Amino acid sequence: MSSKKYPMMLSDLDDIPPLKFANYELIFESELTDFSRDVALKELRETETVCKDAVWQLRKLLDAEEDLVTPLHNEHWLIKFLRPCKFYPESARNLIKRYYEFKEKHSNIYDGLLPSQLSSAFQEDMIKVVPKRDHRRRRILIIEAGKPWNTKRVTPQDLLKMCIMLVEAAIQEPDTQVNGAVIIFDLAGFSVSQARVITPTFIKIIATWIQESIPVRIKAFHIVHETFIIDVLYKMVKPFLKQKLRDRIHFHGKNYSTLHQHIPPEYLFTTHGGVIEPPNCANQAEMFDAYAKFLGIFDEEYRTISSYGYKRK
Repeated sequence: MSSKKYPMMLSDLDDIPPLKFANYELIFESELTDFSRDVALKELRETETVCKDAVWQLRKLLDAEEDLVTPLHNEHWLIKFLRPCKFYPESARNLIKRYYEFKEKHSNIYDGLLPSQLSSAFQEDMIKVVPKRDHRRRRILIIEAGKPWNTKRVTPQDLLKMCIMLVEAAIQEPDTQVNGAVIIFDLAGFSVSQARVITPTFIKIIATWIQESIPVRIKAFHIVHETFIIDVLYKMVKPFLKQKLRDRIHFHGKNYSTLHQHIPPEYLFTTHGGVIEPPNCANQAEMFDAYAKFLGIFDEEYRTISSYGYKRK
Protein backbone atom coordinates (compact mmCIF):
# COMPACT_ATOMS: atom_id res chain seq x y z
CA MET A 1 0.00 0.00 0.00
CA SER A 2 1.12 3.56 -0.68
CA SER A 3 2.47 5.78 2.10
CA LYS A 4 0.69 8.83 0.64
CA LYS A 5 -1.74 10.64 2.91
CA TYR A 6 -4.47 10.11 0.30
CA PRO A 7 -3.34 6.95 -1.56
CA MET A 8 -6.69 6.71 -3.35
CA MET A 9 -5.90 9.90 -5.25
CA LEU A 10 -4.25 9.56 -8.66
CA SER A 11 -2.56 12.97 -8.41
CA ASP A 12 -0.14 14.16 -5.72
CA LEU A 13 -2.90 15.93 -3.80
CA ASP A 14 -1.72 15.91 -0.18
CA ASP A 15 -4.14 18.20 1.63
CA ILE A 16 -7.94 18.24 1.55
CA PRO A 17 -9.27 20.82 3.99
CA PRO A 18 -12.98 20.69 4.82
CA LEU A 19 -15.58 22.61 2.85
CA LYS A 20 -16.54 25.11 5.53
CA PHE A 21 -18.71 28.21 5.69
CA ALA A 22 -21.07 29.58 8.36
CA ASN A 23 -22.58 26.58 10.19
CA TYR A 24 -21.60 24.02 7.54
CA GLU A 25 -18.54 21.75 7.50
CA LEU A 26 -18.02 18.76 5.19
CA ILE A 27 -14.94 16.63 5.89
CA PHE A 28 -13.37 14.26 3.37
CA GLU A 29 -12.83 10.86 5.02
CA SER A 30 -9.89 8.75 3.86
CA GLU A 31 -10.02 5.85 6.32
CA LEU A 32 -12.21 2.74 6.36
CA THR A 33 -14.05 2.47 9.69
CA ASP A 34 -14.52 -0.75 11.66
CA PHE A 35 -18.26 -0.58 10.91
CA SER A 36 -17.50 -0.54 7.19
CA ARG A 37 -14.98 -3.37 7.46
CA ASP A 38 -17.74 -5.55 8.90
CA VAL A 39 -20.12 -4.53 6.10
CA ALA A 40 -17.43 -5.19 3.48
CA LEU A 41 -16.87 -8.68 4.86
CA LYS A 42 -20.57 -9.58 5.08
CA GLU A 43 -21.82 -7.96 1.87
CA LEU A 44 -18.81 -7.71 -0.44
CA ARG A 45 -16.74 -10.82 0.45
CA GLU A 46 -13.87 -8.49 1.31
CA THR A 47 -10.98 -10.17 3.10
CA GLU A 48 -7.27 -9.54 2.74
CA THR A 49 -6.83 -12.71 0.69
CA VAL A 50 -9.83 -12.11 -1.58
CA CYS A 51 -8.78 -8.49 -2.11
CA LYS A 52 -5.17 -9.33 -2.94
CA ASP A 53 -6.15 -12.05 -5.41
CA ALA A 54 -8.85 -9.89 -7.06
CA VAL A 55 -6.47 -6.93 -7.49
CA TRP A 56 -3.89 -9.22 -9.14
CA GLN A 57 -6.47 -10.73 -11.50
CA LEU A 58 -8.00 -7.36 -12.37
CA ARG A 59 -4.58 -5.93 -13.23
CA LYS A 60 -4.02 -8.88 -15.55
CA LEU A 61 -7.40 -8.43 -17.24
CA LEU A 62 -6.91 -4.69 -17.75
CA ASP A 63 -3.38 -5.16 -19.02
CA ALA A 64 -4.87 -7.25 -21.84
CA GLU A 65 -7.10 -4.32 -22.90
CA GLU A 66 -4.74 -2.82 -25.46
CA ASP A 67 -6.92 0.19 -26.32
CA LEU A 68 -7.53 1.15 -22.69
CA VAL A 69 -5.08 3.07 -20.49
CA THR A 70 -5.78 2.75 -16.76
CA PRO A 71 -3.85 3.52 -13.54
CA LEU A 72 -2.88 -0.11 -12.93
CA HIS A 73 -0.22 0.97 -10.45
CA ASN A 74 -2.84 2.30 -8.00
CA GLU A 75 -4.22 -0.54 -5.92
CA HIS A 76 -6.80 1.74 -4.29
CA TRP A 77 -8.19 2.71 -7.70
CA LEU A 78 -8.65 -0.97 -8.57
CA ILE A 79 -10.34 -1.69 -5.24
CA LYS A 80 -12.73 1.22 -5.89
CA PHE A 81 -14.12 -0.74 -8.84
CA LEU A 82 -13.88 -4.15 -7.19
CA ARG A 83 -16.02 -3.24 -4.18
CA PRO A 84 -19.32 -2.56 -6.02
CA CYS A 85 -18.67 -5.80 -7.97
CA LYS A 86 -18.13 -7.82 -4.77
CA PHE A 87 -14.52 -8.49 -5.76
CA TYR A 88 -15.28 -10.43 -8.92
CA PRO A 89 -12.46 -9.31 -11.28
CA GLU A 90 -14.34 -9.90 -14.55
CA SER A 91 -17.30 -7.85 -13.36
CA ALA A 92 -14.98 -5.05 -12.23
CA ARG A 93 -13.17 -5.10 -15.59
CA ASN A 94 -16.51 -4.78 -17.38
CA LEU A 95 -17.56 -1.91 -15.12
CA ILE A 96 -14.29 -0.09 -15.84
CA LYS A 97 -14.83 -0.53 -19.57
CA ARG A 98 -18.39 0.85 -19.31
CA TYR A 99 -17.10 3.72 -17.15
CA TYR A 100 -14.65 4.77 -19.87
CA GLU A 101 -17.02 3.99 -22.74
CA PHE A 102 -19.57 6.38 -21.23
CA LYS A 103 -16.91 9.08 -20.88
CA GLU A 104 -15.86 8.57 -24.48
CA LYS A 105 -19.41 8.57 -25.84
CA HIS A 106 -20.26 11.74 -23.90
CA SER A 107 -16.95 13.54 -24.37
CA ASN A 108 -18.87 16.81 -24.75
CA ILE A 109 -19.61 16.54 -21.02
CA TYR A 110 -16.25 15.25 -19.83
CA ASP A 111 -13.66 16.99 -21.99
CA GLY A 112 -11.99 19.74 -19.99
CA LEU A 113 -14.33 19.14 -17.06
CA LEU A 114 -12.83 20.64 -13.90
CA PRO A 115 -14.43 21.33 -10.51
CA SER A 116 -13.40 24.98 -10.54
CA GLN A 117 -15.32 25.55 -13.78
CA LEU A 118 -18.53 24.55 -12.00
CA SER A 119 -18.03 26.86 -9.04
CA SER A 120 -20.85 29.22 -10.09
CA ALA A 121 -23.23 26.29 -10.61
CA PHE A 122 -22.47 24.87 -7.16
CA GLN A 123 -23.05 28.31 -5.67
CA GLU A 124 -26.69 28.08 -6.78
CA ASP A 125 -26.98 25.82 -3.71
CA MET A 126 -29.16 23.25 -5.50
CA ILE A 127 -27.03 20.34 -4.35
CA LYS A 128 -26.09 19.68 -0.74
CA VAL A 129 -24.21 16.87 0.96
CA VAL A 130 -25.39 16.23 4.51
CA PRO A 131 -22.17 16.54 6.57
CA LYS A 132 -23.12 13.58 8.77
CA ARG A 133 -23.33 10.04 7.41
CA ASP A 134 -26.53 8.15 8.16
CA HIS A 135 -27.00 5.17 10.49
CA ARG A 136 -25.59 2.84 7.82
CA ARG A 137 -22.57 5.07 7.12
CA ARG A 138 -23.98 6.14 3.75
CA ARG A 139 -23.45 9.57 2.25
CA ILE A 140 -26.67 11.56 1.79
CA LEU A 141 -26.90 13.80 -1.26
CA ILE A 142 -29.80 16.26 -1.56
CA ILE A 143 -30.76 17.69 -4.95
CA GLU A 144 -33.25 20.57 -4.81
CA ALA A 145 -34.42 20.55 -8.42
CA GLY A 146 -37.62 22.48 -7.81
CA LYS A 147 -37.91 26.17 -6.99
CA PRO A 148 -34.13 26.74 -6.44
CA TRP A 149 -33.35 25.51 -9.98
CA ASN A 150 -32.93 28.37 -12.44
CA THR A 151 -32.56 26.54 -15.76
CA LYS A 152 -31.03 29.63 -17.40
CA ARG A 153 -28.14 29.66 -14.94
CA VAL A 154 -27.84 25.88 -14.47
CA THR A 155 -28.61 23.73 -17.51
CA PRO A 156 -29.49 20.03 -17.23
CA GLN A 157 -25.99 19.33 -18.53
CA ASP A 158 -24.53 21.50 -15.73
CA LEU A 159 -26.59 19.53 -13.23
CA LEU A 160 -25.19 16.25 -14.58
CA LYS A 161 -21.66 17.65 -14.46
CA MET A 162 -22.11 18.62 -10.80
CA CYS A 163 -23.39 15.13 -9.99
CA ILE A 164 -20.40 13.61 -11.81
CA MET A 165 -18.05 15.79 -9.76
CA LEU A 166 -19.68 14.83 -6.47
CA VAL A 167 -19.82 11.12 -7.28
CA GLU A 168 -16.16 11.11 -8.35
CA ALA A 169 -15.27 12.74 -5.02
CA ALA A 170 -17.53 10.48 -2.97
CA ILE A 171 -16.15 7.25 -4.43
CA GLN A 172 -12.68 8.24 -3.25
CA GLU A 173 -13.93 7.72 0.32
CA PRO A 174 -13.54 4.06 1.38
CA ASP A 175 -16.62 4.17 3.62
CA THR A 176 -18.74 5.37 0.69
CA GLN A 177 -17.32 2.66 -1.57
CA VAL A 178 -18.52 0.06 0.92
CA ASN A 179 -21.79 1.53 2.21
CA GLY A 180 -22.91 3.53 -0.80
CA ALA A 181 -24.99 6.68 -1.02
CA VAL A 182 -28.60 7.81 -0.70
CA ILE A 183 -30.05 10.55 -2.89
CA ILE A 184 -32.97 12.77 -1.88
CA PHE A 185 -34.70 14.71 -4.65
CA ASP A 186 -36.64 17.66 -3.23
CA LEU A 187 -38.96 18.77 -6.03
CA ALA A 188 -40.97 21.44 -4.23
CA GLY A 189 -41.96 24.04 -6.81
CA PHE A 190 -40.95 21.96 -9.82
CA SER A 191 -42.60 23.58 -12.84
CA VAL A 192 -43.63 22.85 -16.40
CA SER A 193 -40.87 25.15 -17.69
CA GLN A 194 -38.30 23.04 -15.85
CA ALA A 195 -39.82 19.83 -17.18
CA ARG A 196 -39.44 21.12 -20.74
CA VAL A 197 -35.64 21.17 -20.54
CA ILE A 198 -35.51 17.51 -19.50
CA THR A 199 -35.55 15.57 -22.76
CA PRO A 200 -35.95 11.79 -23.21
CA THR A 201 -32.35 11.72 -24.51
CA PHE A 202 -31.09 13.40 -21.34
CA ILE A 203 -33.11 10.98 -19.19
CA LYS A 204 -31.56 8.02 -21.00
CA ILE A 205 -28.06 9.43 -20.47
CA ILE A 206 -28.70 9.81 -16.73
CA ALA A 207 -30.16 6.30 -16.46
CA THR A 208 -27.17 4.78 -18.26
CA TRP A 209 -24.71 6.69 -16.11
CA ILE A 210 -26.34 5.63 -12.84
CA GLN A 211 -27.02 2.01 -13.68
CA GLU A 212 -24.03 1.00 -15.75
CA SER A 213 -21.18 3.48 -15.64
CA ILE A 214 -20.25 4.49 -12.09
CA PRO A 215 -18.60 2.45 -9.33
CA VAL A 216 -20.94 3.47 -6.55
CA ARG A 217 -23.62 1.63 -4.62
CA ILE A 218 -26.64 3.92 -4.78
CA LYS A 219 -28.83 2.37 -2.12
CA ALA A 220 -31.97 4.49 -2.53
CA PHE A 221 -33.61 7.44 -4.25
CA HIS A 222 -36.09 9.31 -2.05
CA ILE A 223 -38.36 11.80 -3.79
CA VAL A 224 -40.22 14.42 -1.75
CA HIS A 225 -42.72 17.11 -2.75
CA GLU A 226 -43.36 15.49 -6.11
CA THR A 227 -46.23 16.78 -8.28
CA PHE A 228 -48.24 15.40 -11.18
CA ILE A 229 -45.47 16.66 -13.51
CA ILE A 230 -43.06 14.30 -11.80
CA ASP A 231 -45.51 11.45 -12.31
CA VAL A 232 -45.41 12.18 -16.05
CA LEU A 233 -41.61 12.37 -16.08
CA TYR A 234 -41.30 9.14 -14.11
CA LYS A 235 -43.38 7.35 -16.73
CA MET A 236 -40.81 8.57 -19.26
CA VAL A 237 -37.91 7.41 -17.09
CA LYS A 238 -39.31 4.05 -16.03
CA PRO A 239 -38.65 2.15 -19.29
CA PHE A 240 -34.94 2.96 -18.96
CA LEU A 241 -34.71 1.65 -15.39
CA LYS A 242 -33.80 -1.88 -14.37
CA GLN A 243 -36.03 -3.52 -11.79
CA LYS A 244 -33.30 -3.33 -9.14
CA LEU A 245 -33.24 0.45 -9.40
CA ARG A 246 -37.02 0.80 -9.62
CA ASP A 247 -37.26 -1.03 -6.29
CA ARG A 248 -34.98 1.57 -4.72
CA ILE A 249 -37.08 4.59 -5.70
CA HIS A 250 -39.42 5.83 -2.97
CA PHE A 251 -42.01 8.61 -3.29
CA HIS A 252 -42.97 10.45 -0.10
CA GLY A 253 -44.85 13.58 -1.15
CA LYS A 254 -44.99 15.86 1.90
CA ASN A 255 -44.96 12.94 4.33
CA TYR A 256 -41.59 13.04 6.06
CA SER A 257 -42.61 10.24 8.42
CA THR A 258 -42.26 7.71 5.58
CA LEU A 259 -38.86 9.20 4.71
CA HIS A 260 -37.84 8.76 8.35
CA GLN A 261 -38.61 5.05 8.11
CA HIS A 262 -35.59 4.86 5.82
CA ILE A 263 -33.40 7.64 7.25
CA PRO A 264 -33.87 8.62 10.92
CA PRO A 265 -34.36 12.37 11.63
CA GLU A 266 -30.99 12.69 13.37
CA TYR A 267 -29.31 12.31 9.98
CA LEU A 268 -31.46 14.81 8.07
CA PHE A 269 -31.71 18.58 7.78
CA THR A 270 -34.60 20.29 9.57
CA THR A 271 -36.02 21.10 6.11
CA HIS A 272 -36.88 17.40 5.84
CA GLY A 273 -38.08 16.88 9.38
CA GLY A 274 -34.61 16.21 10.75
CA VAL A 275 -32.54 17.78 13.50
CA ILE A 276 -29.48 19.05 11.58
CA GLU A 277 -29.50 22.74 10.76
CA PRO A 278 -29.10 23.22 6.99
CA PRO A 279 -26.33 25.44 5.61
CA ASN A 280 -27.24 29.00 6.54
CA CYS A 281 -24.81 31.57 5.27
CA ALA A 282 -25.94 35.19 5.45
CA ASN A 283 -22.72 36.27 3.73
CA GLN A 284 -23.07 34.85 0.21
CA ALA A 285 -19.55 35.98 -0.69
CA GLU A 286 -18.19 33.75 2.11
CA MET A 287 -20.02 30.72 0.70
CA PHE A 288 -18.94 31.48 -2.87
CA ASP A 289 -15.32 31.82 -1.79
CA ALA A 290 -15.45 28.57 0.19
CA TYR A 291 -16.84 26.64 -2.79
CA ALA A 292 -14.32 28.17 -5.19
CA LYS A 293 -11.34 27.27 -2.98
CA PHE A 294 -12.58 23.76 -2.15
CA LEU A 295 -13.38 22.83 -5.75
CA GLY A 296 -10.16 24.34 -7.04
CA ILE A 297 -8.18 21.95 -4.84
CA PHE A 298 -9.46 19.01 -6.90
CA ASP A 299 -8.62 20.41 -10.35
CA GLU A 300 -5.30 18.58 -10.59
CA GLU A 301 -6.94 15.31 -9.50
CA TYR A 302 -9.57 15.60 -12.24
CA ARG A 303 -6.90 16.40 -14.83
CA THR A 304 -5.16 13.18 -13.84
CA ILE A 305 -8.42 11.22 -13.91
CA SER A 306 -9.08 12.55 -17.42
CA SER A 307 -5.65 11.44 -18.65
CA TYR A 308 -6.80 7.80 -18.58
CA GLY A 309 -9.31 6.04 -20.79
CA TYR A 310 -9.61 4.72 -24.32
CA LYS A 311 -6.91 5.73 -26.75
CA ARG A 312 -8.27 8.22 -29.24
CA LYS A 313 -7.43 7.66 -32.88
